Amino acid sequence: MEAHVAATARSAFYHLRLIRQLVPFLEFNELATEKRGFREVRVLENLKNTVFEANDQTLPKSEQIMHDSLHEVLRRLQAGNEMISRLQQREQKEKQLQTEMLMAGEKQRIAQWEAFLKEQQGLKAVVDEEHAKAMERLKEQYAVMEKDLTKRTL
Repeated sequence: MEAHVAATARSAFYHLRLIRQLVPFLEFNELATEKRGFREVRVLENLKNTVFEANDQTLPKSEQIMHDSLHEVLRRLQAGNEMISRLQQREQKEKQLQTEMLMAGEKQRIAQWEAFLKEQQGLKAVVDEEHAKAMERLKEQYAVMEKDLTKRTL
């Protein structure tokens, strides 16, 4: 853009010099056109100066401010990344601890279940033995009752 403004201003000055040579030969409305052209040249020159000033002063200041801001943002991002990393490590340790606790609890429950099953098998054997003894007693009682019944019926 800077090159375009400079070329336009240069061309405008060239044409203005040509028109000034024709002033003695021009009429009033033609002089008004020249005057308007001169004002446009001044506006273009002011624009050119503004662009140069922006390039020379404002742009370096903006670059420095942006660089400083980006440096601060980068520092904060690194701090945030470190905090997130520590948080993830803590969560991972907690999850590992919970998993270990669950595994230990599961092993304990399996051991308890196996002990319960052994106890139940022992109780079943005792109950089966008591049942067999009770059945034997009942058979004996029924045999005795049957003998008594046959004696009474005879």
